[in-house]
Amino acid sequence: GMLTRTTGGELTTGPAVATLQSSDGEIRIGLEDRLRPLLLELVDQFGESAALTVDTPAGAHYLAQIPGPSAVQVPDSSGASIPFHTVAPGLVLMAAWSDMRLSRYLSEPLNAATPHTVIKPANIRSHLAIIQSDGFAWADQQLDLEVNGVGVPIIDAAGAVVAAISLYGPAYRLNPTTAPDLGTQLATVVAAATAIALG
Repeated sequence: GMLTRTTGGELTTGPAVATLQSSDGEIRIGLEDRLRPLLLELVDQFGESAALTVDTPAGAHYLAQIPGPSAVQVPDSSGASIPFHTVAPGLVLMAAWSDMRLSRYLSEPLNAATPHTVIKPANIRSHLAIIQSDGFAWADQQLDLEVNGVGVPIIDAAGAVVAAISLYGPAYRLNPTTAPDLGTQLATVVAAATAIALG
């Protein structure tokens, strides 16, 4: 968002430049910098890679990822924008969308990254309803075979979902069968920490 293209194709400064310095001259700390300590804490507490993801027109955009301590790692997605329906944080972000935006997204052809990717609109809607109720989302090998993720929303003081935080790891180690309470635990830790970090 720091750069954008004009209708003529020229590059110009984008709206995100306004986040660099406030009108009162005070430098504001970006979301990634404010939540990096939480990502590190989650890696220490849960022993898996942790990621911060935001909603962009290009997809679920990974602002940062901290690798877990294990020798068996998952790919680093930092800087990548990934289709929302294929990853846990993307599903969490989708669960906060308006029905109009969701209908528009589901009306487009959805690609299946693996045989586990859910692409049927009715099944996605059912899954999103469960995510809204539970407060977290599991993605079972939907982007990469043998990789699972669990994501939770970051909610600001006004009650809006501003980003998502997720844990990722090998499916044999990170899954709802071996860790049935992980989604609830992650949601609790993230809610408490982000209430302080986001004021």
